[in-house]
Amino acid sequence: MKLPIRIAAEQQVSDALNITKHDLERIEAWANFETLKANWYGDEANSPSCQIALVSPEYFQAKFGAAADATQGDHKGSAEVGALAGWQINGETLSAVKFVDLASKQLIFIAISESLLVKQLTDQESVETSQWIGTDHAVKLQQIIRYWLLQLAAHFNLDAID
Repeated sequence: MKLPIRIAAEQQVSDALNITKHDLERIEAWANFETLKANWYGDEANSPSCQIALVSPEYFQAKFGAAADATQGDHKGSAEVGALAGWQINGETLSAVKFVDLASKQLIFIAISESLLVKQLTDQESVETSQWIGTDHAVKLQQIIRYWLLQLAAHFNLDAID
């Protein structure tokens, strides 16, 4: 069964944060349940799907480095040419998003390390989390995934998740 919200972590990220496959599956289950509760899938023809990739800063730099460096000063930018056309790249948070039409798969790449995890969370408002998710790092990842799902909801005028 293919779930609409998919979360994958680069092995280097999982190892550095001691995040297990089980932790990621719980976060993924939570994300899909929250989006189901928010009625994102009422219209099957226009139901969103999203692949969220948690990558190392090194991987992010290799894939998005030049575009991320160009957007570092203004925090957010859109890549206009080449293989990165259509990507919204934030050099400050080391994140890259490619929102396409609602019925297509949305792509979100987030560079994650322990220090980036702490930095990204200090920039966000504190929210109640599901403690059954697992370790402290898994709960922090859940908060970051929640932030990106709220960005997806805002972009497509979907109901916000809890």
